[in-house]
Parts: sequence; structure tokens; C-alpha cells
Amino acid sequence: MRQILTMLFVLISSVVYSQNNEIITNQKAQLLDRYNFDDDCGNGAQQDINICLGKAIEKLEKLLFDKYRCLISSLDMAIQKNSLEDKQQASEYKKIKKAIITSQKTFEKLKKQNTIFYLSYYREGTERPMFFGLSKIQDLKDRLNRLDDYLETLEQDNVIKCK
Repeated sequence: MRQILTMLFVLISSVVYSQNNEIITNQKAQLLDRYNFDDDCGNGAQQDINICLGKAIEKLEKLLFDKYRCLISSLDMAIQKNSLEDKQQASEYKKIKKAIITSQKTFEKLKKQNTIFYLSYYREGTERPMFFGLSKIQDLKDRLNRLDDYLETLEQDNVIKCK
């Protein structure tokens, strides 16, 4: 009886493991497709994928930093220019700048909480860094899109010029 139970346990465990492994492989493919990587991060060993994602994160963080810096410095110039000519407009630019700084701080908190979620949920395993990286990339892309919206709006009013 004990041998039968052991064999049954081994059989069920292997079926569950193979199904779980297939689910994880499908999740990886869906996530990589969803993020539209040009760097071909979806091919190769898990370590290669993690390295590729790390490079993508570095690129996005630099782009985010550059856009944010340009946005804030352009608003500073607009505030300075308008402080003599149009105090009301300068006051509005100060409010916009404050809102952008606040939203950036909030974004950093959100990114940290999302990281905690993925690091807690995927406590171990070789795919843990990948899910963490994908989460971080999505957060960065979302924030970049928001900054692009801000830039586009302010560029239409000739307030700022950023690359």
C-alpha cells in the first residue's frame, strides 16, 4: 500500500510540475510579447534574459531621468522668465512644477511597492529576477508615457523644448 501511495504521489507531482512549468513558460512568452522588446530578451537562457532586461531597465531609467530633468529645468526657466512679466503665469508654472515633482515622488513609491510585490510573490527560482525586471520596465514605460504627455502639453504652449 505504501509503495502504491508513493508511486501515485510521484506521478501526480510530475504531472503538476510539468503543467506548472508550461504555465510559467507561457507567462514568460506573454509578458515578453506585451513589452515589445527590440533587444530580443525573449531568447536564450534565463540568465541571458535577466541580463537583457537589466540593460533595458538601465536605458529606460536614463531616458526617464533625462526627460524629468529637462521638464523641471524648462519649467524653472519659464518661472524665472515670467516672474517679472506675468506673475500669475509664473505662479501657475510653479504649481505645475510642484505637481510634477510630487507625481515623480509618488511614482518612485509605486515602483518600490510593485518591486516588493514581485520579490515577495516570486520568493525563489530562476525566473524571479525576470518578473521583477518586467514589472520595473512596465512601471518605467508608464511613467515615461506620462512625462511625454506633460511635455507634449507644455510644448504646445511653447513653454518648454525637450528632445
